[in-house]
Amino acid sequence: MLKGIVQKWFNGLPNGSIASFLQLAEPFSANFLASKRERRTSIHLAKVWQAKGEDLKEYMMRFNHEAFFISDLLYGVADTTFLNILLLRRFKF
Repeated sequence: MLKGIVQKWFNGLPNGSIASFLQLAEPFSANFLASKRERRTSIHLAKVWQAKGEDLKEYMMRFNHEAFFISDLLYGVADTTFLNILLLRRFKF
């Protein structure tokens, strides 16, 4: 039984557009499953902090891994974010 937002979504489908459960599964999954991947932005980089005691190489690898998944990332934004989060303040200067 459908309730709430799912019922509203289902009621908004064009009449006769769903003939089988398989035809319903794909659009339902695209709209409601938690596994749907969020589009990453440069804001995600601000969440990649260097842990206390983590060496610089490990931190840079994690930071670069996250940056790789941001398709429209500007290098200047990445550099500024990296330097602002870096724990080794003397390294920056």
